Amino acid sequence: MNASKEFLNIPASNINSVSAYLPPNRLGEMLDTSYSFSFGKSPGSNPDNITNQSANVPRTNPNPNSIFSNPATNADFSGDGKRDLFWRNSETGETAIWVMDGDKIADAKFLANMGAEWDYKLADFNRDGKSDIFWRNTTTGENYLWIMDGINVVSTTQQQTIDSNWNFQIADFNGDGKSDVFWHNTKTGENATWLMDNTTVTTAAYLPKTEDLSWTPTIVDFNGDGKTDLFWRNKNTTETAVWLMDGTNYSGSFLQKMDASWDYTVGDFNGDGRNDLLWRNQATGETSAWLMNGTLIFSGNLTNMNADWKASTGDFNGDGKTDIFWHNTRTGENTAWLMDGNSISTSAFLPRTDSSLQYSLGDFNDDGKTDIFWRNSTTGTDAIWFMDGTTASERAITTAPPEWTTA
Repeated sequence: MNASKEFLNIPASNINSVSAYLPPNRLGEMLDTSYSFSFGKSPGSNPDNITNQSANVPRTNPNPNSIFSNPATNADFSGDGKRDLFWRNSETGETAIWVMDGDKIADAKFLANMGAEWDYKLADFNRDGKSDIFWRNTTTGENYLWIMDGINVVSTTQQQTIDSNWNFQIADFNGDGKSDVFWHNTKTGENATWLMDNTTVTTAAYLPKTEDLSWTPTIVDFNGDGKTDLFWRNKNTTETAVWLMDGTNYSGSFLQKMDASWDYTVGDFNGDGRNDLLWRNQATGETSAWLMNGTLIFSGNLTNMNADWKASTGDFNGDGKTDIFWHNTRTGENTAWLMDGNSISTSAFLPRTDSSLQYSLGDFNDDGKTDIFWRNSTTGTDAIWFMDGTTASERAITTAPPEWTTA
C-alpha cells in the first residue's frame, strides 16, 4: 500500500473531539505498516485551537477475512496478529502465556493458578484487538474476567455468580466489536445474554426458552452483519434452526433436517463473511458443505472421509476462504483441502505424524495463512508447521513439560 498524507482544515471553535474512521476494506490492505493520525493546529492559527494529538491504528492480519484474526477465537494477547499460546498445568493449576513471534517466544509469564474446576474462553471485551479471558467455575458458578495486555493481566473483575447448570459461549450480539456472553441452561432450556462493555454488563436479558432440552446452540453469523446468530441442532428430532440476532432481539427459522449421524464444523468456505457449515456423517463418511446466506442454504457434496479422519478448519493459502485440515487418528496421515465454496480446489497429502499427537491451528507468523501447532503430550516436545497452501515447513519450538496443555 502506498502511504499518503491528506490535510483537512476545520475551524476549531466548539470542537470537543476529533475521530478518524477507516472502512474495513481499507484496513484489510495494511500489510506492512500501521496508519498514524495526527491532529494539530495549522501554522499561525489561534493558540487556543486544538493541541497536537496523535493516534495509531494497529496493523491488521493480512488475511482478507476477519474470521481468521478475531482475538475472541484466535489467541492473540499482544494484538500483533500472531497466534500466542495459553498454557495450563493439569497437576498444579498454574497458567502461563507465551507471546509468540513465529517459532520464537517473544515474551512469557506465569499467571494465577486456576484449578481444573475452572473453564475458560477467549474474548475481546474492550475491542483493543487483544485476547481477554473469561473464567467460569463449573462447580460454584463464579465468573471472573481477565482483561489482558500481552503477558499482563490488566484487571481482574468478578462477575455475577450463575448457577452451574448454565453453560456459556462468547458472542457479539450487537456488533460493537466487544465480546458478549450467551448463557444456556442445560437443565431448564432457558437462554440469556449479557451485552458487555469492557468489564460491565450493560444489558442482561432472557431469550425464549427451548422447551426440548435436546436443542444445543452454536455461535455463528449466518447473515454477515457482524452480529452473532445462534444455530440450533436437535439430534433427537433431526431438526436444525437459526436465530438471527440483533442485540437481544431475534428472528427464528427452521432449516433443513439432518439426522444424528451428522456432525458439523463452522467455517466460511466462500469468503463472503458469512459462516457456513461443514457436515460429516460419522457412519458413512459422507461430507457436505452448507453455504449460508441468512436462512438460505446452498449445499454441495464433497469427498467421503471415513470415521478415522478428524476435520479442523483454517485458511492455508490466505485467500479468506476456510480450508479443511484432515488428521487420521489411527494412521497419523494428514491432508489439506483448499476450498472454493462447496468445491475442493486443491487436495494434497501432508507429512505423516504420530497419530497420538495433539494439534491446534493458528497464524503464528502473521502472513495471513493458518499454521499447525503440534504437541507430543508424552514427551512435551512441540513443533509448528508453517503453511503455504499445501506446503508445510516444520520448525521445532521450546519444549513444555507434558503436564502442561494448550488449546
